[in-house]
Amino acid sequence: MSVGIPQATSIFSIPRLVSETVPYKQYKITEEDYRNRAKWPQYEIAVHDMVQQTSGQQAPWTLVEANDKYFARIKVLRTICDRLHAATKRELANVNQSW
Repeated sequence: MSVGIPQATSIFSIPRLVSETVPYKQYKITEEDYRNRAKWPQYEIAVHDMVQQTSGQQAPWTLVEANDKYFARIKVLRTICDRLHAATKRELANVNQSW
């Protein structure tokens, strides 16, 4: 099913990806986390497949490595600014063509 997206709409898909082990957060690990670690390879495959099958030109995924909170925030902000800048340039080009 195709969903119509208004031309002036910007869509962002930005998941946070945290590696299997983050040493300074080990105190937050529960028994369920240990049980789920055995499933980590399947999780990586599922994420890869999801991104590959759902990323598109109108709404591309940007994967954010979230092990470093500062880096992750900068990457998200930079991605949003870059995408809004590109969308603004496209809209200005469309307006100039209609004149």
